[in-house]
Amino acid sequence: MRKRPRADAVRFRRLAFNTAASKRWLVFDIDDCDAMDAPREACLPMPTLAIVNRRDGRGHLAYRLRSPVAFSDHAREAPRRFMSDVERDMTLVLGADRAYTGPLAKNPLHRDFRTFATGRDFELRELAAHVDRDAARVLRARVRSDWVATAPCLMTSASMPIARCSNSNAATIFVGFCNALWRSLTI
Repeated sequence: MRKRPRADAVRFRRLAFNTAASKRWLVFDIDDCDAMDAPREACLPMPTLAIVNRRDGRGHLAYRLRSPVAFSDHAREAPRRFMSDVERDMTLVLGADRAYTGPLAKNPLHRDFRTFATGRDFELRELAAHVDRDAARVLRARVRSDWVATAPCLMTSASMPIARCSNSNAATIFVGFCNALWRSLTI
């Protein structure tokens, strides 16, 4: 990705809301329903921007933070972890695509999308206060059990990842990957 002049940005369907060093926008990809209904159904405030596909109502909801959170190597861990927790829980209660990681989002200036703007900025703590933590905890447990249920060939009865592969080198790499993934799973 490279930074382009604002006049050129209008031509592109997607653009980066955040930089690698800091994150000012929380962007959620709503694929399963009308994107404009998701915040109301989740009891969350309307986002700063809702960028909706004109054809099917799917879109991105973007919440702009008053203060960006630094993600550089020297940034404090606590704010990054807090932002990740809030983002994960908002993803779950909004019913947003859990696989969406950015950094590109729908361009609010592009002609293929309708953009609704509130102009409202949020404090991260304010967004966290709107998230129903109990509902998010239940959804996290459901996501975890769905993940285990959809990958039975990777699980043993002791809930440890395994792999079946004829090529022993590939199997070793795959098992290592599965073990690392299993250890890092924090949903």
